[in-house]
Amino acid sequence: MFRVALPRKGAVLLAALIAFGGVTRLLRAQPGATPVTAHDAGPIQPDAAPVPDPLPAAPTFDAQLVSVLRNKDGSLTLIGSSGQQYESAGELAWQRAGTGGVSVSVSRVFRGGNGKLFAVGNRAPLFSRKDGLWAGYSLARKGPAAASTGSAPIIALRRQLYELGAVGWRALAVTPAIVQHLWAASSNRVFFADRDGKLWAGRGGGWQKISITLAPNETIAQLHGVAGKLAVALTSRGRLFLLDKRVARLLRADSLGSELRIEALGVVEGTLMAAARHPNKTVLLKVGTKALAPVGELWPVSQGDKFSIITEHPKGILVGTKLGQIRVRLVNGAWKNASIANAPVDPTLRFPHSGPAKAR
Repeated sequence: MFRVALPRKGAVLLAALIAFGGVTRLLRAQPGATPVTAHDAGPIQPDAAPVPDPLPAAPTFDAQLVSVLRNKDGSLTLIGSSGQQYESAGELAWQRAGTGGVSVSVSRVFRGGNGKLFAVGNRAPLFSRKDGLWAGYSLARKGPAAASTGSAPIIALRRQLYELGAVGWRALAVTPAIVQHLWAASSNRVFFADRDGKLWAGRGGGWQKISITLAPNETIAQLHGVAGKLAVALTSRGRLFLLDKRVARLLRADSLGSELRIEALGVVEGTLMAAARHPNKTVLLKVGTKALAPVGELWPVSQGDKFSIITEHPKGILVGTKLGQIRVRLVNGAWKNASIANAPVDPTLRFPHSGPAKAR
């Protein structure tokens, strides 16, 4: 037998290893014992990055989502283009609870101080909801109409502005031209686009024209903004202009080039957000006074669909398409799928009919 002379420290280490091996064999010999390994004694690994839900499935019906109504309890009611209502049916679920039947293309639903709902479309009359039915409301019988996309409940019927208060609608200022699109921060701060494509800004009783340079056949499609921060105009080509005093200035996302097409705008925690389509992807953008800043990617949307709503949700940012694909971007950046159901209306509930609303 050979003897190997080891330094004192080496001998101690060898003895420890032999002893460790003996303990391991002893543990293995005991029924139910768990062997000790180097992996068991290693550092705790951090949690993996959040895994987003898979892409949402194609909608099973055409929800025609156009707007969002925020309720007093913090829940959201999704609004369809004929006045149909989709109420919250869980944290990330909505179910149809109210019939449509409005005879104009609805762009917005407002709630009055008494809880009464009013639907505003692209033409008069307005519609009010009573006993589960939409009925014509005789503020004006005919003519072009527009609803503000801002938080102020202001509408225009031809050239007359109205504001919804605790006891109903009250007349405000008269505009210098027929209103096509409208955004109002308040009754004293109003922007509108007229039927000829001209932009106007109103402060108090005065009106100023805003110069904007559009391409041939390009028109104003929507106005939006954040009170006290900015106002913007979205065009039919998906371009976004900042309404800066008397001049509209084009906003760009330099990293995405000129092929970006914005489809939807919405305010989240005091910030204007945009959902846009690019030849290679779809993106969520933050709208600033100088540029558009990408926040993250959205999801592929079919050519027959488009982004239509962006709003604040208790879990994060809700983004939806017109056909009814809905996702919520959580605080950690992961996306969660939401569902919307076109449940048949139970005739025993408070929405017993589905016929078209009639003016009265």
